[in-house]
Amino acid sequence: MERETIHRSLKIEREEIHEKAIRDPLTGLYTRLHVKDAVARMMRLHERERRSRVALLMCDIDHFKKINDTYGHLAGDEALKAVAEVDLSSCRKTDVPVRFGGVEFAIFLGGYSARNAEVLAERVRARVEALMLTVKLAKHPITISIGVSLHRSREALRP
Repeated sequence: MERETIHRSLKIEREEIHEKAIRDPLTGLYTRLHVKDAVARMMRLHERERRSRVALLMCDIDHFKKINDTYGHLAGDEALKAVAEVDLSSCRKTDVPVRFGGVEFAIFLGGYSARNAEVLAERVRARVEALMLTVKLAKHPITISIGVSLHRSREALRP
């Protein structure tokens, strides 16, 4: 009985450590480290099953430097978290939302047509635009630019 309890607690600890390793601590989005494996699985599925397309949304927060310079880095962090929350809440469980760089986000989508990816991109863009960053009684709009790309079957991937 005691051994089973120890094994269970070790398993929980391993899962927590793994989750911390693949998630960005500020935004809760996946890290670039995790995305390599997740996207490789999506691509293998796409190569076997042509209807299972893979799309990518690349997002960048507009004028982020101005937010940091005007309101400080804590306000910049709040903007990052707000955009990440929109990304997370807009995704399905099978999608892979990633903090790709400082102010760049990516969302890898499995099974989306080009049109559906564009619709999702516009929905994310509009939801972010509806946000208002409130700092010291000042309201600052947040906007993002989004690009959409669709992987074509047998298209070579750069490592």
